[in-house]
Amino acid sequence: MQIDCAEVFEPLVTTPKRIKILVGGRGSTKSTFVADYVNASVYAGELWCCAREYQNSIEESVHRLLIDEQARLGLQGFSSDKTHIYHTSGGRNFYRGLQGHSIDTIKSM
Repeated sequence: MQIDCAEVFEPLVTTPKRIKILVGGRGSTKSTFVADYVNASVYAGELWCCAREYQNSIEESVHRLLIDEQARLGLQGFSSDKTHIYHTSGGRNFYRGLQGHSIDTIKSM
């Protein structure tokens, strides 16, 4: 699977770092790009944790955006329930709130 990548986001894809942070204003396509990147990674069989500092529910996550992007791009092999998205490749994503976690509990996710 191949996704479009704006030049400004290329370092996120090409730099080998475990944790990457995007900063920018509204309307800069950050959410859409990251959703496409996560979907491509899950499609390739990877496990992804989508985290926010404060997250009380899945409704506060990017779950809907990921599913909407799968439909927009016509991606096949995905299924979901209320808390995960799965792909037939074995890839999967899940969601966590980071408040109240230590670095050790985050590493073990």
